[in-house]
Amino acid sequence: MNGKPGKDGLNGKDGKDGKDGEPGEDGKNGIDGKDGFKGTNGKDGKNGEPGKDGKDGLDGKDGKDGKDGKDGKHGTNELSKKNWKECAWKNVYDGKDNGVIKHCSFKKSSINSYLKVFVSSNMRIYNCNRCCKRWFVTFDGHECAPVPIDVVVYMNAGAGNRLKDLHRPRVIAGHCKISKKKEINVAFNVGNCRGYGSVDAHTGWNSATRIYIEEVDRPQ
Repeated sequence: MNGKPGKDGLNGKDGKDGKDGEPGEDGKNGIDGKDGFKGTNGKDGKNGEPGKDGKDGLDGKDGKDGKDGKDGKHGTNELSKKNWKECAWKNVYDGKDNGVIKHCSFKKSSINSYLKVFVSSNMRIYNCNRCCKRWFVTFDGHECAPVPIDVVVYMNAGAGNRLKDLHRPRVIAGHCKISKKKEINVAFNVGNCRGYGSVDAHTGWNSATRIYIEEVDRPQ
């Protein structure tokens, strides 16, 4: 009788790695090729012949004359040159308390213009306490409206000092629209202040008095 088959034998161990092969020899360098020859430069082309001058163009026809322009309007400035006047007096010594001190006639050239007026003089009030006097300008007897051209002199001497007598230089100045031309009488006047009675006044002491008048288009 045959016996039972024997068991499989055990696997053998892995073999060891083989040694690296030796490097092969380097190949030889190839031979360099030769450089090609440079090409020659091309020759410059010939200049072209100059072109012929063109013929002159025909003259254009003359244009028609334009119509005459209209005359411009006249400017509003009617004063072609400066129009002014000054009247002056030395040492007037006018003791009048009311009325005209001096006047100066002026020839106005335009109905639409203004008059600029300056009046300078010495004005004083005397021998009163809490008193006032007024000096003003008139045109043909009328004051400028709605605003007059004037100054007032007021004095409060205090008790026991009523004989205070101070003389002061003063100037009246302003513009007034006078809707008239030709001769105008410009006057320098003295009178009472509103709400005060008449007191002793004196104008033009020991000095000059002047009325300067100038015609202008409008106040400046």
